[in-house]
Amino acid sequence: PIGTGEILGGAFTAVRRNPKATLGIGAVVMVIYGVFLLAPHTMVTSLGFRVDNSAGTAQPPQVSMTGHDVPAEVVVALLVGGMYLLLSGMLTAVIGRLVLGERISAGQAGRIALPRLPAMIGAVLLPAVSLAAGWGIYVGVGIGIRLVSSQGLMVIFFVVAGIPLFAVTVWLILSLTLALQAVVLEHADPRTAWRRSFRLIRGNGWRVLGILLLTGFILGIASDIINRPSQMLADVLTKHPLHPSIGAVIVSTAGDVLAE
Repeated sequence: PIGTGEILGGAFTAVRRNPKATLGIGAVVMVIYGVFLLAPHTMVTSLGFRVDNSAGTAQPPQVSMTGHDVPAEVVVALLVGGMYLLLSGMLTAVIGRLVLGERISAGQAGRIALPRLPAMIGAVLLPAVSLAAGWGIYVGVGIGIRLVSSQGLMVIFFVVAGIPLFAVTVWLILSLTLALQAVVLEHADPRTAWRRSFRLIRGNGWRVLGILLLTGFILGIASDIINRPSQMLADVLTKHPLHPSIGAVIVSTAGDVLAE
């Protein structure tokens, strides 16, 4: 096992040794992500000017997200999720080859990762569905208790059942942390990738959790620093917080893409 400093240092070294493949892949995928993220807003934007009947004045085009836009949001979420998996697979291929002293291009990384995309989706989908079902049952039972009993009993259930459910969720996510890497680097099927990740994490759970939390904290600060100027500009362009203008949405999305 290598230390946290070596892991973080290795990440920066990988980017420095092969910036075209690492930063290039991230840039291309995140730009596409930004387009998909912006799509629902532009789809529901009225063209031209609309008349405010109360004031009798013309208003500029505004974004209006309503419940009718939920299908579009779901489609975009699925597309973005697939792109994140593809990005993870391509970067895994690049880093895996760099560890062996080899440099590959973004195109080569894509040719390695793209055929593994169905297996990556399978490795993520079943655990995600299982956790969603578990939490859905948990919430449903709590609501059912509230309907037939007192609020106090519902609170007791949420606390007593919620703590072990949260612990199982963290344990499962942590145990499957390396499943995608096993799919790409070892050409494992989803079931084999789960077993492989469990074996690699076993005995190192707290250490891996600490590394993930520390890395997430560092990335969160860096992302906030990068994203803050664009958000401030978007706030300037926005006159209504619930209906931001297209310019504000574009600026905000561009900041999100750059930060990611």
